[in-house]
Amino acid sequence: ILVLFIFLLCRGCDGKKSATQGAISTASVPQTTDDSHTEPGVASTTPALETQPVQTEAATTRQLQLTDSVPDAYSIAVTPVLQNPELPTGCEITSLTTVLNYLGFPVDKTDIADNYITYADSGSTTFDKAFIGSPYDPTSFGCFAPVIQEAAEKYLADQPGSSYQVYDLTGSDQQTVLQYVASGYPVIIWVSINLMDTEGVYYWTDPEGNDAVWIVNEHCVVLTGYDQNAGTVTVADPLNGTTVYDMNLFFQRYQELQQQALVIA
Repeated sequence: ILVLFIFLLCRGCDGKKSATQGAISTASVPQTTDDSHTEPGVASTTPALETQPVQTEAATTRQLQLTDSVPDAYSIAVTPVLQNPELPTGCEITSLTTVLNYLGFPVDKTDIADNYITYADSGSTTFDKAFIGSPYDPTSFGCFAPVIQEAAEKYLADQPGSSYQVYDLTGSDQQTVLQYVASGYPVIIWVSINLMDTEGVYYWTDPEGNDAVWIVNEHCVVLTGYDQNAGTVTVADPLNGTTVYDMNLFFQRYQELQQQALVIA
């Protein structure tokens, strides 16, 4: 009886020990996560699959690349387009055409004039909203930078695959304008004819209450180069072709024309 009692007691101890070892083994097995049952808002522990990057609009947009320093001199080889005889008052349109041709778009100045410019009659609006008159009329006014920017954007939107954009530099100081040229960007810029004296003259108040002030001798050219040592700038002038002007006087007229400028890049 004593031997039987000792045998049964030893069997009971072995059973408890086995049960304890089983519990420890189960707890040490790594647990898996079933993604199909992941609750909303709870991140899955399953590694995400690698996917190809999505080509977004931002990724295909051209970016301006500006030089950090402005060298003493720089020149861009731009072929001027002349406004006469077709567009006697179309210097702004012709300057835009010059830059578009430089960028490789074979557009004619009359195409821009006929299909992309917003026109208005005298007294109806201001010069930054529309070309007042007609560029074919030698007695017409003209327009300011926002009108040419709008025309350029319309034209570029019609060109399949084009990623060029129009950048408004209006208000930029002289050094900033030169920085764009030194970075390889011809600048459409407002000055005066042959850098003659300017005068702001009030003509009318439009129906919205805005005063229309035209600047006498207004002119638009493309700034293509400069030489700070010589104190000169080189422009593609719609009236005169490639022309060299005094730098100080050029930027003085630029200021008098409300520091209006555009680039396409």
